[in-house]
Amino acid sequence: MSQISNKPFTTAEDQVKILERRGVICDDRTQATLLREGYYAIVNGYKAPFLDPEASRIAGEDRYVPGTRFDDIHDLFRFDRDLRAVTFRFLMVVETIMRSLMSYCFCTAHPGTEDYLERESYTGESGYLLGAADYERNLNWLIDTLAKHARGVEADPEIGADRSDVRVQYYRDVHGGVPLWVLFTELTFGNLKYFYALMKRDEQRAVCGRVAQTCGATDFITPQRMLDDLETLVEARNICAHEERLWCARVGRDDGVGFAQIIEAIETYLPSDDDAELRGMLATLAGRYRGRSSVLDRVIDGLGI
Repeated sequence: MSQISNKPFTTAEDQVKILERRGVICDDRTQATLLREGYYAIVNGYKAPFLDPEASRIAGEDRYVPGTRFDDIHDLFRFDRDLRAVTFRFLMVVETIMRSLMSYCFCTAHPGTEDYLERESYTGESGYLLGAADYERNLNWLIDTLAKHARGVEADPEIGADRSDVRVQYYRDVHGGVPLWVLFTELTFGNLKYFYALMKRDEQRAVCGRVAQTCGATDFITPQRMLDDLETLVEARNICAHEERLWCARVGRDDGVGFAQIIEAIETYLPSDDDAELRGMLATLAGRYRGRSSVLDRVIDGLGI
């Protein structure tokens, strides 16, 4: 039987007292900020760069570097929120581009309306980029997922109704089948990653070529590199969507990559105009926060923006 945690509730007033006892300089706005945005989200999420490790070890609880203000911690919290907003905006552009190019290249090779439901439309076990051990399970899952959306069997448990996008429902009702480029509107970015991994190698190369053609990519993109990029982009998108910390995140395989590499991956799949806008927005964001604290300056420098 699991033990129930004994973590007592603390009022915003008490939270301020805890921060002050631990060395944080608070003011008359601190309590209202904690009420509005939450102690856990701000302090627990962004305190690490401001802590004094040795003093914390001796005290047996958090101790902050002398001179640390609550506003400094809150500024890092707000900077990261704004960083997610900018990053998410361009991740959505990339997601739209990849939906279009993947469906175009797949349907060029498999022109039947619902060829995506046929096992023969996908790579064999030996060509699966995510490894032979997961091939059967992932292929069965993908086809099952596509079939559920195409057949309209995804029901809302609250109302018992089909939740299909109106475009999907229209093609199903009027034309008797749902083309892939329509069905793709229902899939998550994570679904698209698995779809790409299961495409045949020539079709994956075709997607790489279309990215180079339409987005002006100067580096040669291999199918494996595109899959690695998709894993990075999907994880970054989820961080942004779920309001997790982006500035210090590591995403992708093995030890992962940081923010600078996330932006490089995004830029690979953006047209030049969007690329320039992304860089401009990041520079503006950095300029707005630079100079507020030495910690935040170091964070901005480390992000390369």
